[in-house]
Amino acid sequence: MTRSCKSLNLFQQMGYNTRFINEIPTEIRQTRRLSPNIKAPDVLRMECDLISLEDLWINYAAYLQKGDSRINALKAVQSGDKVTLHHEDQPGNRSRLVIKDSKGNCLATLSKRGYAKWISKLDNIHKIVVVGVHIREREDGEGDNTGARESWSIPVFEAYSYPINVAQVNSPETHRKHAEERL
Repeated sequence: MTRSCKSLNLFQQMGYNTRFINEIPTEIRQTRRLSPNIKAPDVLRMECDLISLEDLWINYAAYLQKGDSRINALKAVQSGDKVTLHHEDQPGNRSRLVIKDSKGNCLATLSKRGYAKWISKLDNIHKIVVVGVHIREREDGEGDNTGARESWSIPVFEAYSYPINVAQVNSPETHRKHAEERL
């Protein structure tokens, strides 16, 4: 079961033919002409990328104990909620990236693949939004989920960021220093 958005917005720039839009039947498509007044031209350079199930440690919430506040936070998360991505140090000279809600509850932890993909983009992220919540059940997949909860929520996120060039890529230490300066 998945909770997700109820609509899809597609945009087509004047003078360009976007075949996907034309493939949507006209009876279910609303078309209108917009003349946006963009006050911050940097927004046109912004990229949107999905933090997908492949980027997440999908068993993060599987073994949370009854009464853990993170379970209620995961149940309460909705499409459209803004969240934040944080770099955290771990014992044994390791680190991880976690996604937290506005109250500081950890909603997700990125997988090794997700960490490798997102650590260099960390300083350029403008915002992250929940786009849906996947409900995973103990019987799903081929792994051993013995002892896992009957089911758990896995939010899926969309990250809006500015493009990265090689000179902008920062180490976790640089990111931490930059984050402390912003506080």
